[in-house]
Amino acid sequence: LGGGYAGIEAAKKLHKQFKKDPNVSITLIDQNPFHGLITELHEVAGYRVEEDSVKIPLKHILQYTKTKFIQDRIEKVDLKNRKVVLTNQELKYDYLVIATGSETSSFGIPGIEDHAFSLWSLDDAIKIKKHIVQMFELAKNEKNIEKRKQLLTFVVGGGGFTGVEMMGELMQWTRSLAKEYRIDGKEVRLIIAEALPQILPTLKDNLTKKAVRFLEKNNVEIMTNSPIVEVTPDSVSLKDGQTLKTHTVIWTSGVQANSFVKETGLSLAKRNRIKVNRYLQSVDDAKVYAIGDNAYSIDEKGNGVPPFVEAALQTAKVAAQNIANDIKGIKEMEEFNPNFHGVMVSIGSIYAVADIMGFGMSWIFATLMKHLVNLHYIFGVGGLESCIDYLQHHFLSKA
Repeated sequence: LGGGYAGIEAAKKLHKQFKKDPNVSITLIDQNPFHGLITELHEVAGYRVEEDSVKIPLKHILQYTKTKFIQDRIEKVDLKNRKVVLTNQELKYDYLVIATGSETSSFGIPGIEDHAFSLWSLDDAIKIKKHIVQMFELAKNEKNIEKRKQLLTFVVGGGGFTGVEMMGELMQWTRSLAKEYRIDGKEVRLIIAEALPQILPTLKDNLTKKAVRFLEKNNVEIMTNSPIVEVTPDSVSLKDGQTLKTHTVIWTSGVQANSFVKETGLSLAKRNRIKVNRYLQSVDDAKVYAIGDNAYSIDEKGNGVPPFVEAALQTAKVAAQNIANDIKGIKEMEEFNPNFHGVMVSIGSIYAVADIMGFGMSWIFATLMKHLVNLHYIFGVGGLESCIDYLQHHFLSKA
């Protein structure tokens, strides 16, 4: 279930195990006809790349495998009768792999769901892009100074990877928009509101400091220890009592597993993630596996494995191998032992910071590394053709 990185990887690995076995069928289900590169959505929202650049058709991805793709919406899972109920049909299963990904969580903060933008789907990115242009169009003809300030104030809620990458795009694009609409660039106000004492808390301190310096050099205000407590149509309130007048709040702080999993009846842990054993089987049903953002798996330090691409791929490989072993009658099961190689964050098109296998880098070196890592993942999903598309979108064309 799910055509993200984890679902695709699991389907491909199962295909390799059983491509010559007529008794094994593999089906991948997703409500969209394409795999979305969700780690690149900020580039669409910030008008750096075209919408098509973050879509890879699932039929293209699976065309040389025995995996059948069904585009449909998953309504529920019937664990007792081992079937999946879709909008248009029902399917029986012997093994179920849940890889439906994540969604935004408001944490119950008033106004987030109604008045803030999320950035977790292509539709979200398109809405943000259109809204930002609209703010400049309105500001161009607004004579009231206070109203112009509201229109030209952009707040990103959350200073994690997604929040900082979104701000990097705003930082570049609003500069261009100001020139296009003949607005003084000094009127544009860009703010990151972060609840923790620093942004990018999972990076090494020296890399975080470099990111902060670059953002501040480009006139981004970073408000730490400043959790958002309410959002209205024209303002955002912070815990310290500050109220920022704005029509644009992009919420990137809260992420939880897709709420669909709550309907499965499986035992859940933090943020709706399914409790699994060390083999990635649900603790309730050995024939049900949870991978990627849906799995709550503990690392050697007792922490939940973070929801990012490398974790999705590694969990998918382990789950697929264990299903294959079970089908083949091999008693030995493979344990999930995460081994992550690093993290990186881009801040606009030319600057990034990265920690790769303990080696920190920044500026153009980190930017090139991020493109190389993206190409590595994209090749694994869509092959050489998708890599060529990526290069064209990023280096040979303009959104």
